[in-house]
Amino acid sequence: GKPLAREGQPWTPEEDEQLLQLCAPGEEGGYDANFGDPWIYISWEMQRREEDVHARYVELVVKPREQATMHELAITKASRPLHMHRKFRMIPADLYVVPTEDSYPLAPSTFVLPGAFKNYRHDDIF
Repeated sequence: GKPLAREGQPWTPEEDEQLLQLCAPGEEGGYDANFGDPWIYISWEMQRREEDVHARYVELVVKPREQATMHELAITKASRPLHMHRKFRMIPADLYVVPTEDSYPLAPSTFVLPGAFKNYRHDDIF
């Protein structure tokens, strides 16, 4: 199709401000980036691709917000197959996301092993 007017061009400070206004909650006149999937509407108003608009929002808002908060590390695993169709099944891949202290400051560990479990703990293997 026909490219959008600002597609592929560098972002300006004015466009950053417009993006923040368009991502504001509805009562402030925006599309509310925290509700639903507003990126197609925002991208049309800014004349940029959806992916570019969303990526810029992540850089301006999400990353600084996440980097300013403390995080706890949790490793989980999903291994139950997803049955999509009787002839097709998808086994989810194991994905481990480990934040770095530089990117995401970790909250101090406050875990204390309950006394009942101390008999089963072997400090030499942890």
